[in-house]
Amino acid sequence: MVLGRILLLSLLLTAACEKNSDNAQRPPASAPPKTTVQARPTPPPPPKTRSSCDINAEITYTREWIRSCRLLGKLTTECKNIFDSDGNYTAPERAGSDRIQQWMNDSTACSCELPRNVTAQLNKTLKSDKELCAIQFPEPSKK
Repeated sequence: MVLGRILLLSLLLTAACEKNSDNAQRPPASAPPKTTVQARPTPPPPPKTRSSCDINAEITYTREWIRSCRLLGKLTTECKNIFDSDGNYTAPERAGSDRIQQWMNDSTACSCELPRNVTAQLNKTLKSDKELCAIQFPEPSKK
């Protein structure tokens, strides 16, 4: 469980650092923004264990859920400030707060109700990702 929390924290911090480094490469505010197509969020780093694989699947699922809420215009201004357009967590760390618990609380608070077809696709993808984890990291046979 501790390994899972450490992995989750490192993934969240990596996403925040990548977002900050992206900001440095943006054109000045006076330049008109380029029209771009929304790309899918960057996947988490490759897992090394079944547990980390399952955690990555859950993180991707949550990011996609938040991203879908944003695309449908269902995120509050506060939630838009703590989750970027790809669903990455960008909130600053709160003093005395556990970063993973902070992310879990914020992602739950910012979650929205999605159309049935969207939730069905997200759930199908999560199930498929976890099945791939089971194939990639099979449980050792019990003797």
